[in-house]
Amino acid sequence: MDELKETDRYQEWYAEMIDPTLSISREVGNWYTGSVHVARASALKSALEDGRDLTGETLLIGSYGSGAQAEIHTETVRDGWKDEIEALNVDEQLAARYDLSWADYEDVHDAHNHEMDVDVEEFTTPDEEFVFDGWGRMGERQYRYVD
Repeated sequence: MDELKETDRYQEWYAEMIDPTLSISREVGNWYTGSVHVARASALKSALEDGRDLTGETLLIGSYGSGAQAEIHTETVRDGWKDEIEALNVDEQLAARYDLSWADYEDVHDAHNHEMDVDVEEFTTPDEEFVFDGWGRMGERQYRYVD
C-alpha cells in the first residue's frame, strides 16, 4: 500500500476523487455518522467553487463504522444542487465559530448525560433550520423547522 501511495497515478486519483471531500472535515473534525454527509457537502462545495456542473452525475458514497460495518451506494446529483450548497453558507458558518471554555464544554457534556439533571443556557438561537424536538413513540428522533 505504501508503494501504491507513492505513484503518480494514485496521487492524481486521490487529488481528484478524495481530497475534495475533505475540505470541511479539515475544519470541523470527525462527525462520526455525520462524516459521510460532511464529505458529500464538501465534494459538492468543491465542485461549485471549481465551476464544475455535477447535475446528473453519479457520486459513489461510502462509509464505515466500528464493528466492520460498511455501506456503499450511489447517488445522482439533482438539478438545484448549486443553490442548496450556496445556501449552506459553510464558509460563513466556519468563520462564526468560537471557542468554548472548559466549563462550558462540561456543562454541554453534562446536559447530554441522561443520568444527570442539568440546565444549560442555550448558546445559539435556531433560525431557519431544523431542531431536535424530542423522541417519538418508537424512540425515533423528531425534528421541527424553526423560521
